[in-house]
Amino acid sequence: LEQQHLGNKVTFPIGRVKTPTLALVVRRERELQNFVPVEYYVLQIQYGHEKGAFWATWKPKDTQQGLDPDGHMLDQTILNDLRNRLMQSPEGTVSLVEKKKKKEGQRLPFSLSSLQIMAGKLYNYTPQEVLDIAQKLYEKKYTSYPRSDCEYLPVNQLSDGKAILSNLVNMGHKELAAWAKDSNPTIKSRAWNDSKVTAHHAIIPTSVLPKSLTTEEKNIYELIALRYLIQFMPPEKWNKVEYTIGIADEEFKGS
Repeated sequence: LEQQHLGNKVTFPIGRVKTPTLALVVRRERELQNFVPVEYYVLQIQYGHEKGAFWATWKPKDTQQGLDPDGHMLDQTILNDLRNRLMQSPEGTVSLVEKKKKKEGQRLPFSLSSLQIMAGKLYNYTPQEVLDIAQKLYEKKYTSYPRSDCEYLPVNQLSDGKAILSNLVNMGHKELAAWAKDSNPTIKSRAWNDSKVTAHHAIIPTSVLPKSLTTEEKNIYELIALRYLIQFMPPEKWNKVEYTIGIADEEFKGS
């Protein structure tokens, strides 16, 4: 399908896959263009318990007036009335407590795009700046090939971990050194997976000890090094407690 627009000839491919997919993109773009911010209100309580104080958020019933389709309270007067009613209520009751053990594996090493996202958030570097810095580190043999879309590593490079971790201990970065000392080179994270390595593996430090880095190179190298170091740390574990409190015939939830 071709369209003449302002003197430019544009070709639009169509088909049973491309057309509905394009429709989804167009529909979402229109939603974003027509988005109107709406101010809504939230009511939280601090609940005093013998085991300590904790916060909970009001969860209105489906029949509650003043809610928008997303369940947000738009009427501040209703919340003010509820707050006054709660102030007259002698106490609440913990009606439900759920405890769960959570576990999350090590974050994968960086691909170029994930490195660009992280460096943009932390240092406000543009994607091109990140690529240029990573390229310089690669040319100095401090890090692996930067133009990679892969976040996995070949198993045969697992044995390089000891030498690389030793560099992190000796490069002069206090926190990296402490974390590297606490790491365990025998840990094999999910990143070591030959079947998921593409043309190039994830961006990682090499066994060459870095020297004379610029501030920008130091920032990017430390990001790459930290994400590599994480592969030799145990998975993150924590306990999550979710609770429901009933007060004045209303429910408040928190975690």
